[in-house]
Amino acid sequence: MSVSSPAVVVLVECDPLVRYGYTVLVGDWGHEVVACGSTAEASAAASGRRIGALVLGHDIALMQNGLAAAAALAQGFGAVPVALIAGRLQREVLDSAVRLNFTLLSEADEPDRLQSWLRESLTKPAETGT
Repeated sequence: MSVSSPAVVVLVECDPLVRYGYTVLVGDWGHEVVACGSTAEASAAASGRRIGALVLGHDIALMQNGLAAAAALAQGFGAVPVALIAGRLQREVLDSAVRLNFTLLSEADEPDRLQSWLRESLTKPAETGT
């Protein structure tokens, strides 16, 4: 299977220092990263790129309609897989993320699990609709 260009990882994290840390980490794993502070910014910044995965910081889930906006963003990218770095979110927020089919990663074990999740997500054949 040939791929014209590698898929991009879109990272949405409100905290600029945390966003920078994730960008460096994911970049060190060999992935191109588009790092943004909001879902609206991510939609604009990723335009025209082949998106392979969406990674959300827990603060996005705390925003009004944050999970719904993230789900719409993922659909707009072509139903890409989504991981939510869960942090200490309330049970109902976590339940909503699970209903949206987001992968939940805890902060404690997240770097190793995030790396594995990205490897798996970016090597799956892209789902295409008709």
